[in-house]
Amino acid sequence: MGDSKTWISRIPSLDKLGAIVPDDLDPVTVAEDWFLCFSRCIGDPEETARLLCPDALWRDLLALTWDIRTFEGSGKITTFLRERNSPQMRALKRKEFVQLQRPYPDLVWIVGTFEFDVDQGHGFGVFRLVPTATGEWKAFTIFTNLESLAGFPSAIGPLRSRQFVSGSLWAERLRQERNVDSGETGVLIVGAGQSALALAARLKYLGVSTLMVEKDPRVGDSWRNRYDALCLHFPVWNDHMPYLPSVLLENTMHRGNLRISTVKLSTNVASLHTRSKVFATGIGDGQPHIPVIPNDAVYSGETLHSSQYKRAAEYRGRKVLVIGGGNSGHDIASDLARSNIDVTMFQRSSTFVMNLDRQWHYLGGTLYKEGGPPLEIADNLFHSMPHLLLEGGMAQRSTKAIIDDYSDTLDKLKEVGFRTNSGLKDAGILLQVKERAGGHYFDTGGSQLIIDGKIKLKNDSAISTFYENGIEFVNGSRLKADVIIFATGVGDIREPIRRICGDEVADTCPKLLGVNDEGEMNIYRPLNRKGLWYIGEIKAMEVQLPVKRYM
Repeated sequence: MGDSKTWISRIPSLDKLGAIVPDDLDPVTVAEDWFLCFSRCIGDPEETARLLCPDALWRDLLALTWDIRTFEGSGKITTFLRERNSPQMRALKRKEFVQLQRPYPDLVWIVGTFEFDVDQGHGFGVFRLVPTATGEWKAFTIFTNLESLAGFPSAIGPLRSRQFVSGSLWAERLRQERNVDSGETGVLIVGAGQSALALAARLKYLGVSTLMVEKDPRVGDSWRNRYDALCLHFPVWNDHMPYLPSVLLENTMHRGNLRISTVKLSTNVASLHTRSKVFATGIGDGQPHIPVIPNDAVYSGETLHSSQYKRAAEYRGRKVLVIGGGNSGHDIASDLARSNIDVTMFQRSSTFVMNLDRQWHYLGGTLYKEGGPPLEIADNLFHSMPHLLLEGGMAQRSTKAIIDDYSDTLDKLKEVGFRTNSGLKDAGILLQVKERAGGHYFDTGGSQLIIDGKIKLKNDSAISTFYENGIEFVNGSRLKADVIIFATGVGDIREPIRRICGDEVADTCPKLLGVNDEGEMNIYRPLNRKGLWYIGEIKAMEVQLPVKRYM
């Protein structure tokens, strides 16, 4: 049902560990005892390794490696600690949060948090302890995250400026700050979407001069320019902006006094010297991809990419073919069907389908929800789960639960011929997002329209060629269409780097989608050119942790 790639289970089940959980277990005492030993021997890599499971996972976000890394196995962790840590990590202090969690009947761990200092700043850590056959509890995952930089505190809260500033002086300072012709900026950010605004806000309060360059006239146009029927799939608790939760993008820019220039990138507006350039041009906003189909010149109708589609009213009285069965394909076909327009979806390959409203609790709903934990805690708990463990069984288990929960709809889709799957490596949404940034559908009603026949379906043969009035398929069948909309995704998301910096620079950049052997992506990590970065948003749908509450 899923992708043919195999996966290795990394889940520390009780059977695998040969362990049992005593009825009189005191998780706080277990966490205290383990952490006391951990804090005492952290300077000794070999002694530290004895507190870990042989197949433990240690994920580090900048604190010890100045990078985003995951080390698997006590041998690699020992080498990492010997080369990177000792004697950096110090002033370890366990925090109050300790919880015994049983994500599944055969999986039990104690989750605890701690804080620490390193030369670069202050860090936050998370550990998960599992029982062993001897009755001793050992760490299966450890997470270390650099939360703040030494000597560079964020100028917020009690650290914000207390200096009296008149209205005229404030306005003048703001004008100077937003002056694009100043000739120099510490960081140049290409783009002004969510990721760019979040980064610009963080840098501003760290005292780093930052300029965003946006090709559209207004901040947020990257959303305004999409089809009118577009709605966000994810709940608001997962979409907060730094310092200003749940506000519009344009408000974030204005209220944060962020520095931006809305110019065409091909225009020589000013010469700027910058130490770092960050591309924040989106995960789904690359160069539109339209597959090559023979004989396109003979087709008499209209073709367009989904990024060019605006509204159903423009296609009344016409037969429309939507090529693609992902989110955009479903959204556009649904918009057309609800306007009683004759629309057919051509499904090129099977699709992973789920309903976020109904099944959010299987993904980020335990952390990002009404009344959930503070975002700082939620984010740390979220990032503390290594991808290798998610891909190694956790995602597969939650995906099975999602499919079982949605079987009423999935079975009806199967009956009408719509092909579904369980995601790459049977991991549901996890690898669909990280590897492909597509190939899935968050159901907002399109599935029922397909079941009811209001969106017609074609998927029994591959496309062969255009003919004058539509598409001809390999099996000899033809489909007439006045309009063909390609909901076929975007190309390489490195394309903006290529267009602006040239082939020589782009060719040295690693693949940005996908994960490496450590389960990490190259987004947010240093690229192969000094001072060059790419950032983008990979949602908390990766979490897939069925825990009931965070504490």
